[in-house]
Amino acid sequence: NFHYYMGTDFDNVETPLLERYKDFNNIDGNSSTTEQSIESYSTSATSLPNTEDINRDNTLAESESYFQYKIRISPQQMNINNPYISDILETSVPVKNGDVRPIKWYQFRVPVYNPDKVIGSIQDFKSIRFMRIVLSDFSQPIICRLATLELVRGEWRRYNLDLTEAGEYIPNDIDDETLFDVSSVNIEENGQRIPVNYVLPPGIEQNIDNTTTFSRKDNEQSLVLKVCNLKDGDSRAAYKTSDLDVRAYKRMKMFVHAEGAEDNLNDGDLSCFIRLGTDFVSNYYEFEIPLKVTNHGDNGRLEVWPIENNIDIQFDQFQSAKQERNFTTNDVSSPYIVYLPDGKKITVVGNPNLSRVKTIMLGIRNPKKISLNSDDDGLSKCGQIWVNELRLTDFDEYGGWAANARFTTRLADFGTVTMAGSMSTVGFGSIEKKVNERQKSDDFQYDLTSNFELGKFFPEKYGVKIPMHISSSEYFSNPQYNPLDPDILFNTTLATLSDQSSKDSLKYIAQDYVSRNSINFTNVRKLPTQDKGNNGKTKTPKLYDIENFTVSYSKVEDYMRNINTEENRTKTYRGALTYNFNTRPKNIKPFSKLKLGKGPYARLIKDINFYTMPKSFSFRSDLDRMYNVTLLRNVNNSYMVIEPTYNKYFNWSKSYELKYDVTRTLKI
Repeated sequence: NFHYYMGTDFDNVETPLLERYKDFNNIDGNSSTTEQSIESYSTSATSLPNTEDINRDNTLAESESYFQYKIRISPQQMNINNPYISDILETSVPVKNGDVRPIKWYQFRVPVYNPDKVIGSIQDFKSIRFMRIVLSDFSQPIICRLATLELVRGEWRRYNLDLTEAGEYIPNDIDDETLFDVSSVNIEENGQRIPVNYVLPPGIEQNIDNTTTFSRKDNEQSLVLKVCNLKDGDSRAAYKTSDLDVRAYKRMKMFVHAEGAEDNLNDGDLSCFIRLGTDFVSNYYEFEIPLKVTNHGDNGRLEVWPIENNIDIQFDQFQSAKQERNFTTNDVSSPYIVYLPDGKKITVVGNPNLSRVKTIMLGIRNPKKISLNSDDDGLSKCGQIWVNELRLTDFDEYGGWAANARFTTRLADFGTVTMAGSMSTVGFGSIEKKVNERQKSDDFQYDLTSNFELGKFFPEKYGVKIPMHISSSEYFSNPQYNPLDPDILFNTTLATLSDQSSKDSLKYIAQDYVSRNSINFTNVRKLPTQDKGNNGKTKTPKLYDIENFTVSYSKVEDYMRNINTEENRTKTYRGALTYNFNTRPKNIKPFSKLKLGKGPYARLIKDINFYTMPKSFSFRSDLDRMYNVTLLRNVNNSYMVIEPTYNKYFNWSKSYELKYDVTRTLKI
């Protein structure tokens, strides 16, 4: 037996060995590792005896906490049918006596998520401090060489929930005795694999690493899904999460290889499926293909990766299947199956869309026997599949165009008018944009801005200033895809409608529209003018002069609608009245001419002064009013009315300011 322990504490592991197991790196005084150790215990040969205090903390922990994996390495079980053995490498080695001796190396893959025994309170793999190996139950001495001991990670995770197909099952048919493992196979380790060696798929070559001084090829590998006792109608799968928008591509392709544990698996006994969706079981597209089995001993590229097993998904087939389902039935929660030639089929569940692919699932299935006349024997199956080169191809090369225009004119000294517009179509993108970043709507926008001085209509001698600003803008965005079904072209949805009024209504609802209109009068006022009766000088400001007043007013209206909002309208009004009076009051010194001598007290009396009136006075009154109404569109249930929401406020603020210099040194 070959025992493999992973855990946080081993001080009291029960083992039949006469001598307690040793630190893996200290057996027989092995030399130190080449990498600098970061462990708290020695990783090289040491004079300290092996004890049960592995971590050298001078404390014998009595609690046990570890995962145990047990592998039988008896000669009868050391074959490719062993679920832990993924490959056997054979070679012939000359020995000292001149004979040639056959040597076998076995590649073990032990899934850490499926221990044979759990000791203690350990729950997960977040804090693994030690890994130990123990050999036990040997009747005679052997030599066991361990070439490498590695932890292998992968992006694909086992899906542990139910994937059983619909149908009738006998009681014994649902016993969960299925063995399932997710691993990998590669060209460097498994190029001479038995019974089927690993070869590159047709048309695929190993990448060459150009960062080294010599030519070196990168390793190439495939994902392996291995099952045994897979019941009729049952499935096993691995998955990964993602966030993909694949609408810019036309196809998804992948190579698939299938082989049996014994050379008795027939073509079509197993199938491979791939799911793309927003979740695993409620909203997804599924593509399934029956598999052609590679016979043991066949090692050619086209034999290991037969053309019949190539997955070639046309995304428009997914879209057509969903549209066909929507016109056929209102039940979207049940699987809707579309059968294709050569036994392939597409399944649609829920409302998946290719614009947000959150999950990708790859699986192996034992198709359910659905009738007595079926060629399916209805028995459990053992085998494995390899999947490789999952890729998107044939991206949409349709390009768009864009244009900007600007026009500015000056109306003498009366004002200026500026017009600007822009337009861009579906498929447009700047040179640095990726395929998925290209525009997916037809956008049009224009802006009209003008500034006028209405005071020019009055004689210049009046000094009237009436600045006016007017602006208007609109933005239109017509989507390429139906916003309510994001992977169906909008024109395709329009083609399904019978009358023009329905088409116009859908165009109006799906369009993004934004408008903004504003008018603004800022600082409308009358400037001080010259007084002809005072030799052309500016007249002295009076408290009641109209020049002291300034008026402002603005109105802004914003409107927006889209697929989720039926109306969002905001009106904002602002008005302001400002009064500002400035004067130069005379400073009076009543005792400046008295003859009081030159003493310090006399000077203090002479410097007494005061002003007759304030230096400035200002007043401002602001009115600010806002009105907003928002009406959301119920896209899920048109029979349920959503009431609009309102947001309103009306503020009136006033401010006063007085500056009064009582004396030259005392100011208020």
